[in-house]
Amino acid sequence: MKFKRIRKFKVWSTFFFFWPFIIALNYRIWLMAAILGGIIIVCFLYHLADEKHFYLIDRVLAWLLILENLYLCYLGKFLVPYFSLALLFAFIAIFLQQYLERKGNYNIYHGFWHIFAVLITICSLLAYINY
Repeated sequence: MKFKRIRKFKVWSTFFFFWPFIIALNYRIWLMAAILGGIIIVCFLYHLADEKHFYLIDRVLAWLLILENLYLCYLGKFLVPYFSLALLFAFIAIFLQQYLERKGNYNIYHGFWHIFAVLITICSLLAYINY
């Protein structure tokens, strides 16, 4: 792996997942913290290797994060405005991933995908914490 790859936005944007990781640890939401810890490590390595390694575990962790976000929103009784914001961010993230990433400049748009995934996760945590 070449060190210059770390300069790619899709690589270093994975570190934004530290914010919800810290929130989950602070509120002792252990499953979310474990999923996020795995995402920080695996996603960073996956993108650093230009998507040549860790594909399956990256996908599994992404789906676990989606399910855990939904579960926390459910436990938080879909508390407004957090759930509404999570939905808005989810629609933007899906648009980024399904439309813009496929049009080109994967490095940039996938980095923004990470940021919106972080925002969704923070909103899900806040819905749960504030219920």
